[in-house]
Order: sequence, then structure tokens, then C-alpha cells
Amino acid sequence: MQSARLEYLLQQHTTASLTPQEQQELDLFLANEGNRDDFTAIVTSMLAQQQPTTDLPTHWHNIPDRILAMDKPTPIKRLPVWKQIAAAAAILALLIAGGTLWFSHKTPAPIAQQPHIPPGSNKAILTLANGSTIPLDSNGNQLIHQGNTAIRQTGGLLHYDNNNNTATAISYNTLTTPRGGQFQVRLPDGTQAWLNAASSLRYPTLFTGLQRIVEVTGEVYFEVAANAAQPFIVQSSGLEITVLGTHFNVNTYKDDGTLRVTLLEGAVKVKGDGSPVTLQPGQEAIISNNNINIATADEEQAMAWKNGFFVFRNASIGMVFNQLSRWYNMDVQYNENLKDKRFVGKMPRSYSLEEISAVLNESGVYITIVGNKIQIQEPTNH
Repeated sequence: MQSARLEYLLQQHTTASLTPQEQQELDLFLANEGNRDDFTAIVTSMLAQQQPTTDLPTHWHNIPDRILAMDKPTPIKRLPVWKQIAAAAAILALLIAGGTLWFSHKTPAPIAQQPHIPPGSNKAILTLANGSTIPLDSNGNQLIHQGNTAIRQTGGLLHYDNNNNTATAISYNTLTTPRGGQFQVRLPDGTQAWLNAASSLRYPTLFTGLQRIVEVTGEVYFEVAANAAQPFIVQSSGLEITVLGTHFNVNTYKDDGTLRVTLLEGAVKVKGDGSPVTLQPGQEAIISNNNINIATADEEQAMAWKNGFFVFRNASIGMVFNQLSRWYNMDVQYNENLKDKRFVGKMPRSYSLEEISAVLNESGVYITIVGNKIQIQEPTNH
């Protein structure tokens, strides 16, 4: 394989942009042990081309050698070949994204054998107005009848069909995702909503009256069907967000002690205890202690979860591992001495926790998985 082609495939891998044919091409290349020298040269070249804002620690310059050091006997179980390149490409992605997940005064501890923990997937619970519950997952394909309402599930999408709904009484359903789950729903008015892990959306089976009101917990992204005569209102944690037709994200996790409403398209009005504020595209409302501040939105970070990534911008260890905890359905334990450490980087949410740990261990954070708990230990001093 020509160097330019290999570099292209690796670049595509770091952004999860490989086509199935390109993925197969890269898999075949990596399966051939004779290609290790070419791979090492390309990775080294790609690392050299990046210009992070701070100096890399010495151990980073040897990453290609350590990733491909499979011929040396060792009692430590190493990642399979493909998982090694996945970790290497993730490290490249972190550099390309403009930052690195490392601490300049620490060195990483040895990587212990880790159990395989897969990433989250499409799964949720639908609670009907009568209290009955229906489990949903990626494999589901079913038609649910609720009075005059037909609810269709196709994989990770729930779709309401109200063409024949003549009901006058309003009944409410709730879609809930567990930790390790995500789901999409098309509401009776055509509005689409994507639920992140550990989130919920309560909504009527038919929108009547002068307003379309839904309730949210966790994190939900909306693409609201336009209807000037019937504003769409999202209620959550004392907030009320009013829209006519727009695209926006609501994050009520409070990982950093705040709630966030990020607007991508259209306009929304956000109201807490005080006067409402109106957002324009590219802005976000940050709500803390009943105060609403408007800031320029980091759209890539806000929408990373929906687009299949973790994106960290100077994120605290708590913020990073709260996200991992929800997506991998794991509890987290770390020493308070680490609470001020900061992370910058980008990684696909399709990675297993084993792959995530391999990347983060390069930062000098020593991660072990014990049962249903992620344990983060303080790095070793020089």
C-alpha cells in the first residue's frame, strides 16, 4: 500500500469516516505482520506533523514502537492488533483535535489486563400512559397500538402515526434511556428527538390546544417541526424553553454544576425564575443558581454525543468520567487529588471501554476496571 493511501485511511479512521470498503482495506493491511514497518513510519510521520500547543512528554515519541512491540515476551496481555491501531489512531485524533490527554509532570503506569466492556447502544424503556412498560433495543421491529395511536419501532427509532387519531383526552407516554443507552423518537407532530444515556422524555400521544409541551431529564437534542400556531415548549429542572421550529440541544446533567441549552438553528426563548432570554444560532444559555448567561456555543462539543464522539475541552476529570460512566454503564471512583486535572481530546463513542482506557492511560491516568467500577489512580511521579 502506498504511504499516501495508508495515511489517508488512518486520518479517516480518526474521524470515524471510513467506508465499509476502506475499513476492510485497512483491516487487511493491519492483519499482515509484514506491514508493521510501513505502519510505524506513517504513524511516526503523522505524529511529527502535528503541532500541539505544549511539548509532548518523552514517552509519547515512542508510541509507534510500543504499540507494535508484539514480538517481545511479556506477562501483560496486549490489545489485539486492530485494537492497538484503534488506540493509536485515537491518540492521533487527540493531537489533530488540538490537544492531548496527558499530564506533563506524570508518566503512565503499566496497562493491566482489562475486561471487555462494550460501548452503549440503542436501548430504552417506553412507559405508556397506563403504566405498562415496553423494552426497546436495536433489534426491535414492532407495532404498538395505544388506543387510536399506532407506535412503530424500527431499530433505534420510535415513530408515532396519528393519521387516524381522533382522541380528545390527552395521555402521556415517557421514553427513558438507561445508562449505556440512547434512542430516537419521532413525536406525533413530526418533531424528532434524540435521547442521550440516562435521559427521559415525557410527551403526549397527541398534541392539542395552543401549545406542544414536553418534559425532559438528562440530555436531549430536538429538531422541532415548525408550527407558528402551536409553539413547542420544553420543560426541565425549572426551565421553560419555547420554540416554533428549530434545532437545539438541552443538557440537564449538571456535570459542571450548570444546565445548558445550545441553539444550532432557528431561535429559542429560555426562561428560568427571572426574565427570559432569546438565543440566536451559535449561542448557548448556561444556567447556574437561577442565573442565565449567554455565551458562544462550542457546537462540536455540544453535539459530539449525537454525532458519535466524546469531545473534551479543558474538561475536569469528573466531567470526563461522568460521560464515560453514563455511556458504559459503569460507576467511577477516583482520588480527590485528581479532581483538578484537565483533559482535551476527541474519541469515538464506538470504542469499547478497553480501548478508551488504553488511550487515557497514555495521558498518565492509570485506569483499572473492577467489576462494575472504573477506578482512576493518581499517576506515578518522576
